[in-house]
Amino acid sequence: MRISLIAGCVLLSSTSFYMNFVLVPLYLLSVYHGHDASLLTGLVSAASFLVSAFVSPVWGRLSDRFGPKAMMLRSGVLLTVVYALFPLCHSPWQILGIRVVNGLASGFIPAAFAMAAKIVRESQAARAMSALSAARSAGALAGPALCGVGVATIGFTGTYVCTAAVMGVGALLTAFALPQIPGEGRTARSLNPFAPLFAVSVRNGLGTPLLVSFVSACVVSCITLLVPLFLTQTLHSSHSAEFTGTMFLVGGGIALGMAGVWGTLADRYGFERSLGAGLAGACLGVLVMSIASSVTVFAVGYVVTITFSCEFGTMLMVWLTHTQVGREARGLVLGTNNSLTLLGAGLGPLLAGGLTQGVGTRFMLIVSALLLAACLVAALAVWSLQSRRAPVERGPVEADAQ
Repeated sequence: MRISLIAGCVLLSSTSFYMNFVLVPLYLLSVYHGHDASLLTGLVSAASFLVSAFVSPVWGRLSDRFGPKAMMLRSGVLLTVVYALFPLCHSPWQILGIRVVNGLASGFIPAAFAMAAKIVRESQAARAMSALSAARSAGALAGPALCGVGVATIGFTGTYVCTAAVMGVGALLTAFALPQIPGEGRTARSLNPFAPLFAVSVRNGLGTPLLVSFVSACVVSCITLLVPLFLTQTLHSSHSAEFTGTMFLVGGGIALGMAGVWGTLADRYGFERSLGAGLAGACLGVLVMSIASSVTVFAVGYVVTITFSCEFGTMLMVWLTHTQVGREARGLVLGTNNSLTLLGAGLGPLLAGGLTQGVGTRFMLIVSALLLAACLVAALAVWSLQSRRAPVERGPVEADAQ
C-alpha cells in the first residue's frame, strides 16, 4: 500500500514536471520570435537541469539526515509555488530566474525513490523501483498531452495554474498519506556531500555503477535526438515529423508497459542479469538502427532499443541502494546518481547535435552502441570481481508495508 501511495506522488510530480517542460518553450516562442527566441529557449530550458544537477547531492545528504519525506515536502511545496508564479514572469531575466529557482526546488522524485528503498525488502526492491519508474513514465506521457489540451483550451496562464494544482495535490498527498521515515539526525557532521560520498564510493566501489548511469543516460538522450536527425538527413523521409512523433509515442508506451516486467525479472533472476541483458539488447538495437536503410528497419531497431533500455535507471538504483550502500547513505548516493543522470541527459543531445554535422548520424549511432557495450564490459568486470570476494554483511532492511 505504501509503495502505491509513493507511486501516486511520483505520478503527480512527473505529470506536472512534463507539463512545465513542454510549456516553457511554447510560452517563450509565443512571446519572443526569431533567432533570439531559440537561444533564449535553450538557455532557459537548460538552466533548471544544470542547477538541479549540482544541488541533487546536497538534497540527498539532507534526505539522509532528516528523512526523505521532509525533502519531498520541501520540493513539492516549492515546485507548486514556482509553477504558480511562472505566468507572472514577463522579461527574459525573470523567466530565467524562475527556472533557476525551479532547479533549486528539485529532488521530489529522487527522495521518493529513497523512501521506497528504505521501506521494502531487498528481495522486492526491483519491483518497487519499477512501480515508481512506471509512474514516472506515465507522467511523461500524460504531462505533454495535458499541456497541449490545456494551452488550446484555457491558455498558458490557466495551464500553469493546473500544473501548480497537480503538484500541489502531490505535496498534500505526501504530507498526509506517506509515512515518516526517520533520518540519521546529526550523525552526519557536515552537509558537504562530497567527503562522505568519496568515503562511501571507495568503501563500496560505487564508481562503476555511477559511471554506467552517466554514460547510459548520455547515450539514451543522444539517441532521442538522433531519431529525427536520422529520419530526415539519412533516410530523407518526407514524413519525418509524423514518424518521429509516432515512434516516441510507441516508445513511451513500451517504457510504461515494460517497467513491471523488468522489475519482476530483476527480483527473480537478479539485477545483474537484468541490467546485463538490458545493456546487451540495447546495444543490438542501436546497431540495427545504424545500418537501417528503411524506416521500417529503423523503427524495429528503435523498439528493441527502448524495450531493453527503458529500465536502466531502475536497475542501476537497485545496484546502488541495496547492494552497495547502507540505508544511512542511500539518499546521498541517489542524489548523486540523479545529478549524473541529468548531466548525461544534457550532454547527450549536445554531443549528438555538435558531432553529427561532421561525422553523420550513422557513425554517432555506432558510437552509441560501442558506449553501451563498454558499460556492459565494465559492469561484468565488477560483478565478476565482487563474486570472488566474501559477501559483505548488511544490516536489516525494514519490512515492506504493502
